[in-house]
Amino acid sequence: MPQTQRDRVVRLREFIPIVDQKDWTLETPEQPVQIIQKSTGTREFGTEVVTSPDGSIAAILAASPGASTSVSIIVEVLNKCFPNEMHTTQ
Repeated sequence: MPQTQRDRVVRLREFIPIVDQKDWTLETPEQPVQIIQKSTGTREFGTEVVTSPDGSIAAILAASPGASTSVSIIVEVLNKCFPNEMHTTQ
């Protein structure tokens, strides 16, 4: 069953309690995903992990990452967002 806008906002409030529903709209992405590299200006297709400098938030830019890429993607997210924890033996 598809989520309503209200359902999405209720779920979002679990992470960001001050969310105002009128500030959020659902956007349908176009496919395939095109990544334009800031450093070179080249356009690429595929999957890329983007994180904030402090690792507090991460986004995956991809049309539909499947099982063949999901493990490597999550490892990349963990390495970028939790570098100290990922370099321990625990």
